[in-house]
Amino acid sequence: MQISGAKLQSYSVQQIVACSDENSGCGGGLPSLAFEYIEDSPLETDADYPYIAKYAYCNYESSKGVGTVKNFYHIKKGDASQMKAALMLGPVSVGIEAD
Repeated sequence: MQISGAKLQSYSVQQIVACSDENSGCGGGLPSLAFEYIEDSPLETDADYPYIAKYAYCNYESSKGVGTVKNFYHIKKGDASQMKAALMLGPVSVGIEAD
């Protein structure tokens, strides 16, 4: 699968769970805080930093970080025109509050 001619890469969720101090680890968190973390600490791939389904100490190796975030935007809930505009810029992350 490809996005804009690039190979679709699977990035490490475990890195965010263990290393993004501003989020709540396995207790949930905010996508925007994860994106802010990734701006400073590029994500390793799933192959290099696999998911283990529990909190663990951060084992991030910056030399293996390849997944970056250059910027991100919040859009209004239910605003289809903003969603369409965001989809034209790149991937979109959707969060669902389930509590």
